[in-house]
Amino acid sequence: MQAGASDIFIPRSSTVTGSIDAGRDLPASLNSVFLDLRAVEGPVNVEFTVDREAALDNLVGFYHVGDENGGIDIDGNGSIDLLPGEAGYATGAIASAVPDLGLTTPDQTTSIYQVELAGGRLFAPYIIPNGNANDVADLHPAFFAFPMANPDGFEHIRFDSGHIVFEDLLNGGDQDFNDMVIGVQYLA
Repeated sequence: MQAGASDIFIPRSSTVTGSIDAGRDLPASLNSVFLDLRAVEGPVNVEFTVDREAALDNLVGFYHVGDENGGIDIDGNGSIDLLPGEAGYATGAIASAVPDLGLTTPDQTTSIYQVELAGGRLFAPYIIPNGNANDVADLHPAFFAFPMANPDGFEHIRFDSGHIVFEDLLNGGDQDFNDMVIGVQYLA
């Protein structure tokens, strides 16, 4: 494929399953790295537009956090068990990830995924450069929206111009934040 070419497809394994009421209180737009569905009851259909300009075959996902500070409840009792920077955070975050949601696309292409997320929750993004969720502990670092949770302490995920943007290299990489670019649209 030539650089700059674009393929758009909806992976068969990531289809919208069900519908939501158009009158529901969905977020008007994405205004941070979080998918904030705390004010919404029931499932929400979400469309992700995924662009990649990186040599690494990256995987982006989202995990459930208890608040904007990134705390996660790993035992399901409603209390925060781990905060970014604490031992075991990466493993706990990946364990709290939305099942079967792995956003990826070939280099220099765009892919569109439509998925259903649970309302009443707050989700934060992660990126696994050149790996998958099973590799995090052994082979590849995962980067989170909280620099203190990242093995190098650098920012790797930010919100820019209506998109969630990612830097996939250790120690801040080249700081272009275009390795993965995710657009989010809530579907009514």
